[in-house]
Amino acid sequence: MIQIGVIGLLLLILAVIYQDEYRKRRLARKSAKVNTFWNRNKDRRKTPRINTEIDVLYEVLSGNAAGKQNSRSRDISMGGIGLTLNEKLFPGTVLSLQLNMAQSHRTIFTQGEIAWVKEASKKNIAQKGQRLFDAGVKFTKIGPKDEAALNNFINQRAKNTQGGR
Repeated sequence: MIQIGVIGLLLLILAVIYQDEYRKRRLARKSAKVNTFWNRNKDRRKTPRINTEIDVLYEVLSGNAAGKQNSRSRDISMGGIGLTLNEKLFPGTVLSLQLNMAQSHRTIFTQGEIAWVKEASKKNIAQKGQRLFDAGVKFTKIGPKDEAALNNFINQRAKNTQGGR
């Protein structure tokens, strides 16, 4: 009688282990599908992004502010801007931004939040010993007139880029 009880207990343990392994395999397959989706090297941005250099004056609004700093953009969209910074800021840092649109003689005022930061590649280092950082800034506040001016700037640049191909 004890032997039947032990065999029953072992079968129960094997069934639980089998279910656990089956669940892990299913989760691994789902994860592989998600990774395949995200790693397709496609641009997943909601708005078109154009490569352009714009003079940007920014000020850190959260944390220890060091005053206004100059920067250059790498690219811009209606959703945000890529900047090259000479200081390392961290994701979540809130910035006040002034975008100098030289061609239109207009300055666009907006606020943004650092979404990501990484050290710039060696080829982007301007002076020996200077560390530069690439950062993605998501726009969080922009007035209607500034938004319209930014949209106009991006559309104009996009037309110029497509027309030059």
